[in-house]
Amino acid sequence: MVEQDFLKVIEYIKDSNNFILATHLNYDPDALFSLVSMGKILEKLNKNFAIYLEEEVLEKYKFAFSGVKIIRELNIDFNNVIILDCDRLARTGDKFYNYAKDKITIIIDHHATNQREANLNLVLNSSSTAEIVYLIAKELKINIDHYLSTLLLFGILGDTLILTVEMNSHQLAVVFDIVTDLIKKGGDYSFIVDTLLKKNWEDFKREITIMSQAVFDEGILWVLVTDTGNRIESLTNTLNQATKDVKVVILFQEREDGIKLSLRSKGEIDVGYLAKEYFNGGGHKNAAGGFLKMRTELAIDFCLKIIKDYLLKLSLS
Repeated sequence: MVEQDFLKVIEYIKDSNNFILATHLNYDPDALFSLVSMGKILEKLNKNFAIYLEEEVLEKYKFAFSGVKIIRELNIDFNNVIILDCDRLARTGDKFYNYAKDKITIIIDHHATNQREANLNLVLNSSSTAEIVYLIAKELKINIDHYLSTLLLFGILGDTLILTVEMNSHQLAVVFDIVTDLIKKGGDYSFIVDTLLKKNWEDFKREITIMSQAVFDEGILWVLVTDTGNRIESLTNTLNQATKDVKVVILFQEREDGIKLSLRSKGEIDVGYLAKEYFNGGGHKNAAGGFLKMRTELAIDFCLKIIKDYLLKLSLS
């Protein structure tokens, strides 16, 4: 079935034209770099396409969009929609979701919680969506040059935290082979690692302040972020990697209409399941996110109770 899905998407891309590409709001490196990588593939195939991005590109990622046009208004009619790194169409935001409703939609994604809502759904158990885009490029016999290899490598290393997230031996072997191939093709590994790891002084101080406020409660490390204007995923990863005895990390971020959750775990603790089942979200087994339309105190209490009950059941099974 997975092979059939892959071939259907390949054939559709070959035979079709007029594509608009999008990814989820609050993009991460995998979302952003799989998005622009797919755009470069369509460009090499001489397809008419546009990349839609509602949010501004962070300064450190702007190099990826050199010579790439981003549209922010949906006033051009495209027949086909490719959505990358989304487990559901609505994650693109209301504006794009409403635009895409009457189009042919393709989802390319690697989240275990994917809803398969598109007309064509390519959902693989891979390290990242960028890895799937790499496989698409290979199947389409695209020349993966220095620029494209750096984009794909950035997406893979960004989503695997530079190959440190938990993967089984087969997944590790596959992704190591792909990373090796992309480096041989000119992917700038040192530049990517430097960009992913190093923060400016103000961001570093902010993260230290937030981490100092973290609470450790029965195996759960949680912290509330009241600064709504910044991304929290990298901080969640930092806390998860740096703490040995913690089972689950939760970052709560206040938003105007509720609380955004960023969850991380280790081993058999499935925060992807918890996010999908209880927190209006989804993701991977050990990395997920969600959203609760509740007041801050209620959201924290609700989330902690759900996770504590889950951890107790897991310990008894």
